[in-house]
Amino acid sequence: FARYWMHNNTLTMNGEKMSKSLGNVLNVHDLLKQYSAHTVRYFMLSSHYRSRLDYSDEAIQAAEQGLSRLLSTVGKLQETLAGAAAVDGFTAPFEIDEFRERFEAAMNDDFNAPRAMAVLFDLSKAVNQYLSGSEPYDQTFLAALDDFFRRTAHGVLGIIPEKAATSGQTQLGNELIEQLIDLNLELRNELRKQKIWGLADMVRERLKAMGIVLEDRSDGTTGWSKA
Repeated sequence: FARYWMHNNTLTMNGEKMSKSLGNVLNVHDLLKQYSAHTVRYFMLSSHYRSRLDYSDEAIQAAEQGLSRLLSTVGKLQETLAGAAAVDGFTAPFEIDEFRERFEAAMNDDFNAPRAMAVLFDLSKAVNQYLSGSEPYDQTFLAALDDFFRRTAHGVLGIIPEKAATSGQTQLGNELIEQLIDLNLELRNELRKQKIWGLADMVRERLKAMGIVLEDRSDGTTGWSKA
């Protein structure tokens, strides 16, 4: 029994409806090998849930770039906050409540996530101007900004991690790790084709020791997951 049932509109690929007969079905597990969960979530929220969403490499790469810009701003904000102090007589360069009201209005407008994310980018622009300007860095103001991003981008939309000071580096590091895992899978598959079982098993055991579990599927492909 479901108290609430939520469903978004059709997801297409390069303008065509996904279908096994067309061979254009995208597996979420495979997608997460290439992009972070935050990137996929950002991409899904870039279109209103009532609207059709078209998947393409260009579209999700654009989402990844947009998320990277937001992460960069939040990261700089949190790093600056870590070394900031209270400033007597500080006057805020802009009102956070204005952005809060706009964000809430967007979400109250039939969960208009694209509009809500636009508010976050408007705030991101204002934050970047503040951090690169001559205004003093006030701890209270910076903490309020950080709290806003935590409650909205992390808590409501789930598109950034709670601690994003090094998230840009973390995301890059995760992508490199996933690429290395995929490289090991390709190597193991090639070893298996050549029936070099000993080395193939060694690759599997080395990955297992690092917390990566391989799954050989009936269709001949191999998936992986974290233990």
